[in-house]
Amino acid sequence: TPAPRTRAVFWRGARRVIPGYWFIVLLHLFAVALPWNLYNHNAPLLVKDLVTHLTFTFTQFNDTYLMTNLGGGAWTLAILVQGYVLFPFIARWAQKRPAVAICALALTAFAFRAWCLWGLTDFRMVVNQLINFLDVYALGILLATVYPALRDLCGKQEGKAKVIRQAAATLLFIASLWGLIRMLEVQSMTGSDLQRYQMIYRPVFALCFGGMTISAPFALLPLRKLLGNPVTKFLG
Repeated sequence: TPAPRTRAVFWRGARRVIPGYWFIVLLHLFAVALPWNLYNHNAPLLVKDLVTHLTFTFTQFNDTYLMTNLGGGAWTLAILVQGYVLFPFIARWAQKRPAVAICALALTAFAFRAWCLWGLTDFRMVVNQLINFLDVYALGILLATVYPALRDLCGKQEGKAKVIRQAAATLLFIASLWGLIRMLEVQSMTGSDLQRYQMIYRPVFALCFGGMTISAPFALLPLRKLLGNPVTKFLG
């Protein structure tokens, strides 16, 4: 289908993310940070922390990212929104030259990660920046490109071929899930080296999650029902 207009993408993303996010940031401010005087009467830091959080730019500054008083997990939404801003342009590029776009995104992430691992000893400020997720975006674009072809191919299958395909997809899902769980087990034992481990193995993490994503729609019916039912649709 034709790509949606950039304005529509931005509006849909803003409507999905901003109301709940702003509510949580302001709740942290008025229910925790101010009553407990966490800013110690430092008005400039309070203003900087609040403004950068409301504009999704706080991950660029040490004091508003690593030492924020407005919720340590908010960086995930900051990176998501930064990705939203770039995505319409990346998507058009990928539609015109998919191989070039996917390879460029992956190589950019790998080059940045290699530079960090080679030249830095503290990875807290770089491990979760958007540039460090570009290869994950590239894999997502690749899977989104492959999925329609797989859907059309599998839609033509009947009988024994369909059962074999569903069994193979289910095995791929299970193998990918096992790999993901195993990675999390190892990650939980890395201690102070956690960020280094995350940077090195993020592509493997993405491949495991991608394997689950691309196999689930074609798996056996019980697995499809487990993942796609009224409860999971509501939560999603």
